Amino acid sequence: MPRRLAPRALVDHTTQAAARPANESPSRSRKLAGVSVSSWAGVPGLLDFHLGNAPKEFLVPSIQPQTLMERLGAGLLRLIGWRLVLVPLPPKCVVMIYPHTSNWDFIVGMFARWAGGLRAFWAGKDTLFRWPVAGLLKKLGGIPVNRRIRTGFTAQMLAEFASREELLLVIAPEGTRQRTEYLRSGFYHLALAAKVPLGLAFFDYERKEVGIGAYIELLGDQAKDLATITAFYADKTACRPEKAGALRFRPSEEA
Repeated sequence: MPRRLAPRALVDHTTQAAARPANESPSRSRKLAGVSVSSWAGVPGLLDFHLGNAPKEFLVPSIQPQTLMERLGAGLLRLIGWRLVLVPLPPKCVVMIYPHTSNWDFIVGMFARWAGGLRAFWAGKDTLFRWPVAGLLKKLGGIPVNRRIRTGFTAQMLAEFASREELLLVIAPEGTRQRTEYLRSGFYHLALAAKVPLGLAFFDYERKEVGIGAYIELLGDQAKDLATITAFYADKTACRPEKAGALRFRPSEEA
């Protein structure tokens, strides 16, 4: 079992901003008011992407919100007493959201998405993407998936990763707000097949923190990967802790 470590102290962004090249993309150089930037170093499998040594293309948003939507999201999070925690984002990744036990998760999550300026995407049944809501769902990050064809979810999402320069795909592996004994393993197999990091997004109702706290470079060894995931989420408190699902796969889905 990987050793459980606390997040690093926050990094001073001032020198990073001063050293930033003039031609660097503004979307990569913003930092958000009230956003904590931390990383989980020392836990096997966790990528060390804190600002002090992250590649330029992985820099998180800046200390001041740039757009009206970011200001709105940051303000709403402050209003309800929550804090956004982010590590620098890779261009492509699968992000698992855990624990997901309440409808409040959606509200807090949307505020966090706005505040962080995150272009997060999610997959849904193509039958949902019909007039008059199809345009709205796509604008909200929805990607229609035809589950009736034999290629299935993973193959269709692999095509999306191959066709895009950037893709942050969010998946809730519990698949329900009720207690479940097993996670759906599609997120895990997709990250492996796409050869992208797995982001660990969380809701912590005890600390009132929400965000993406780390990225895992999956080993393909389910026991070790799940141990790393479990170590990260060990101190995260769900809205309804008794409904948080077990962090394991069905035996039939194990390698």
